[in-house]
Amino acid sequence: MLQLDSCIELSPIRSFQKFEKEIEIMDEIENIKWGVSSTKFIQYWMPRQHWTRDRLAMSQGIRIPPHISYKAEILHLGSIISDLRNFINLSRRLVRQIEFRMNMSQQMVKCEKTDTSFEYDFFICHASEDKESFVRELAEKLTSKGFRVWYDEFTLALGDSLRRKIEYGLSRSRYGVVVLSKNFFEKEWPQKELDGLVARENGSNKVILPVWHKITKEEVQSFSPILADRLAVPTIQGVDYVVDKILKAFS
Repeated sequence: MLQLDSCIELSPIRSFQKFEKEIEIMDEIENIKWGVSSTKFIQYWMPRQHWTRDRLAMSQGIRIPPHISYKAEILHLGSIISDLRNFINLSRRLVRQIEFRMNMSQQMVKCEKTDTSFEYDFFICHASEDKESFVRELAEKLTSKGFRVWYDEFTLALGDSLRRKIEYGLSRSRYGVVVLSKNFFEKEWPQKELDGLVARENGSNKVILPVWHKITKEEVQSFSPILADRLAVPTIQGVDYVVDKILKAFS
């Protein structure tokens, strides 16, 4: 039943083209014989072992000597266990192959969704004082997942025009991740960057992804009621949680 149920559940895979590897593993699963019968073991052993007690048992009407019968049953169970182990290993291979296929498909979808008119996926707007405590790790995590991130430590080089580079990044980034903090509200440059992102938004085009770093909604509201009204992600739950929320907004 286990083998039959698995084959029935996975049968739709056979309708997909270029799934040769998955179909090859499924064929192996379908061809599992589930143990050699005890009868075959008996047929193998009977002509070869004729001990005195066997002949005596047979003379008393016992067709199969007990020790051969027991041995055949043990070997039969052993062969079933061996085939079950094979079934489990093949199933694991199939699961890994399907997971690999799904990951590849997700990567392809991500590439298709990437707007080629933007050079960067995310512009990280922040105060430099927040780099050590959060921002640098956020930029590294997003970059490690294959996203194109405009972050000053990654992008700016010695001698670059700060204003021009920032304007370039603002205009060519799909989203602006704005890390709001007490340091942010005290600095002029981050607020100018935020103004640039606000200018790009219209009624149907979301650009700003707010992140609250060591700050309360009341503090954000005292600076900008409009920003406080936006759904934001707090950093108190960790950088991985923030990255997950950003990626959901991206998709």
